[in-house]
Order: sequence, then structure tokens, then C-alpha cells
Amino acid sequence: MILPFGLFTQVYLVNQSTILQDTDLTTITSAIISSLVDFCSAWQLQSVVVTSYGKGKTVPAGGMKVYILDNPDVEGAYGYHTFENNFPLAKVFVTTIQQAGGEILYSPTTNLSVAQVISHEIFEMLANTICNAWWINDNGTAFYAAEVCDPVQGNVVPIVVNGKTVGTNDYILPAWSNSQATSGPYNKLNTLNAPMTVDKKGYVIKVSVGTASYVFGNEVDQDTKNKQNVSLKADKRFSSLIHVSVL
Repeated sequence: MILPFGLFTQVYLVNQSTILQDTDLTTITSAIISSLVDFCSAWQLQSVVVTSYGKGKTVPAGGMKVYILDNPDVEGAYGYHTFENNFPLAKVFVTTIQQAGGEILYSPTTNLSVAQVISHEIFEMLANTICNAWWINDNGTAFYAAEVCDPVQGNVVPIVVNGKTVGTNDYILPAWSNSQATSGPYNKLNTLNAPMTVDKKGYVIKVSVGTASYVFGNEVDQDTKNKQNVSLKADKRFSSLIHVSVL
């Protein structure tokens, strides 16, 4: 295996939002279950069980948890994942997503939705469970954060569930992490032409010669760059680096 995958096989989606309806979360869950068939196969993961828990329901201990909330605890965040008390968890924020023009299930105009962010965080928790895995380029001069959705953020794979379209996030494939790879595909939608590159709205954290910085796609707006750079400087993983660049 390329990374220490497969540590967790249970994912619990927990609805703590006053906006997201439990029925919509059930639809999102079905779409994610469908998308995980290809994802787990591509990344050599064992099967993952995804279960949704509506408002007020008791959630089992352990496993990976994704909490869907109204308001962010990190300014401007759509969602994030982390590792606390020996378990991975993620948070997704409905209000922030809607304020940016996103929908609950799918938006053909913004490619942003609650469903897309939930799938994004699940894919990345499965691929980078401890939130501190990296890929190195072939000459050893740079490390890239092992986040499988960030490089293709903004690309959406639509899945139809009971007549409803649900947007799930595109993701990179193992060839992306091999800087010597000469043939793809490098991502699910096959839009990238080389390893360790980003799509037009994607990004990746790069660490090189004591400097942490983002590599952004050419359609990432300045406001998004500013927010990402603020979060980068606040990230405890980089507090000991010589310098954190702001692009």
C-alpha cells in the first residue's frame, strides 16, 4: 500500500445542522457509498461502511465521524478534517457553503455543494487518516501533502440517486503521487496531464527548503488564496519551518 490506509472502515455522517434535512443526508450517503466503490478500488482500500445519523440520534463510539453543522469554527471554512483523540473526524459547514453559492446536493454552476464537501472530507480522511502524510518528488527537493481532493477541488463527479443528482468530489489517483509516472490517469475525471500538478481550481501544500506554500490552479481567486494562506500560517504542522510563504 502507498499509505497506511484501511485503519478505519466505519464512517458516520452526523447531522447537527438546522438547515440540512435528514432525508437529504440519506441521499448524500447513498451517493458517497456508490462513489467509494471506485475510490477504494483505486487506492487499494478495504470496503468502507457509511451510515447517516439524523438530528438527535445517538452515534456509536469510534470510527470516522463527519459532523455537518450550520456555522464554521474556522472563519470562511467549507469543511476540514483532523485527527483527535486517536480518531479522525471532519466538520462541514452548511452556512459557509450556501453563502458561497453552493447548494445542498448539487450545483451545476458553482460545482459547490454540501454533498461535495462531505465527500471531499471522507476521501481525504480515508487517504490521509492522521493528517500528516506526504509524497516526495523524484529528486527529493519537495514534499506534497497527501490530500487526494485538494488538487482537483472544484471538479465534481455527479451521481444520480433516486432521480436526484448529487455532486461528489473528484480525486487524484495513485499515479499522481509518483513524480516519475509518465502515463495516467492522474485523477478520476482524467483532466490532469502530469503527476503532482493541480487543476484550474485546485491547490496543494508544498514544502521545500524549509518553506511551506500553496501551489494554486490558475482559476483560484485571490480571496480564496488569502484564506488558504491564513490557514497555512496557522497550521501547527508548519510552526517549526523557517518560513511560511504567502503567495
